[in-house]
Amino acid sequence: MDNRQNHHASFQGIIRSNHGVGTRNYIGVIATENESATVARQIADYFTYDRLAGYKNIDGVIPYITTLGGALDMKGQILDLLRRTMRGFIDNPNMGGMLVVSLHSRGNSAEGFFEAEHLSEGPFLKKLIVCNEGGSRSSVEKGIDIVYSMLQKANAVKRTTVSARHLIVGLKCGGTNSILGRSANPALGVAADLLVKNGAAVILSETMELYGVQDELLKRSANDEVREKLLNRLNWWIRAIQLKELLVYDKNLPKEYWDVNSYIAEQAYKGIGIKKAGTSPLMEVYQYAQPVKEKGLVFMDTPGYDAVAVTGQIAGGATLIAYTTGTGSCFGAYPSPVLKMASSDSVFEQMLSDLDINCGSILNGENTVEEMGQLIFEKLLRVASGEKTKAELNGVGRNEYSPWQIGSIG
Repeated sequence: MDNRQNHHASFQGIIRSNHGVGTRNYIGVIATENESATVARQIADYFTYDRLAGYKNIDGVIPYITTLGGALDMKGQILDLLRRTMRGFIDNPNMGGMLVVSLHSRGNSAEGFFEAEHLSEGPFLKKLIVCNEGGSRSSVEKGIDIVYSMLQKANAVKRTTVSARHLIVGLKCGGTNSILGRSANPALGVAADLLVKNGAAVILSETMELYGVQDELLKRSANDEVREKLLNRLNWWIRAIQLKELLVYDKNLPKEYWDVNSYIAEQAYKGIGIKKAGTSPLMEVYQYAQPVKEKGLVFMDTPGYDAVAVTGQIAGGATLIAYTTGTGSCFGAYPSPVLKMASSDSVFEQMLSDLDINCGSILNGENTVEEMGQLIFEKLLRVASGEKTKAELNGVGRNEYSPWQIGSIG
């Protein structure tokens, strides 16, 4: 099918039993707390490229490690967010299976997590409690056996031609500068609008980048409820920044350092970030890691920090990440492929092995923003169909799982 014909675009996706459609097929090993992190990582790391050679439809076995969990308030907001993030990774259509590992039955244990999230074990979801298996070594051995059993079943998937409306694409930028606002970001905005026209969902994030240009997105809100949700998240960040000032205030720093409006203006950087969201109406606002169910342009409240923001988007269901950069990046984020776009020729050439698309052709007149947006749109569909990104070819993304610990991270 010619994907230049808008409203009829398609890709080769993996249809899941819950009706979600994936772009990749990974098995995950997720630690519920830091105490089980090494066991989870050793299980996943056992499955090298050579050991997976017989599983042609498996993209890899990935560890998801946290420093949280063991000492959290069992009724606290951070634990709720951690569990919501973990549940989102389990439900993400790019996951073919997940093994949940914990040290014991206290704290954020696998058993407590399953109970809180109303989960049950099945062929593609298992739990492993280290203290019940005789310790670390035997737990790693059992975990390897469990993953092998999942691999046998998950390898049976096949890609099928499906509508682009099944895509959920997270939008992200890093290394923001003025050039990014003239090339890669507006081009990605064109691609985002094409995705929306074809029925897909695109997730704009990084709440701090809205300050100074929030009125534009507020005017695009589909209704008053969406508008109020966005205002609530913006106001939360104002309060969070003010609290941060009180906690870390140093009287030796100049006064302007502590001015909230100056901080906000710096983060917003003249609204460059919002350009990647195109012109579509804002259909819904989600808190961090909430499942994205609405089609079209949506907003998820996240910090700007790459790993934390994209972890939230993936937990929300993003099966593909579109990432622009003004200075260069080697970011990746399993299980969802990250397509990276450079703002200029020089940035692209400096990081040729890491960046996928050069938007510098806009600056030198070779392509218009609209033409580059169409090229990005088509490339996203090819990546969704299985074409590897530079980050995937470099094996980048195994350490970027980073649930938000709630706070004003830039």
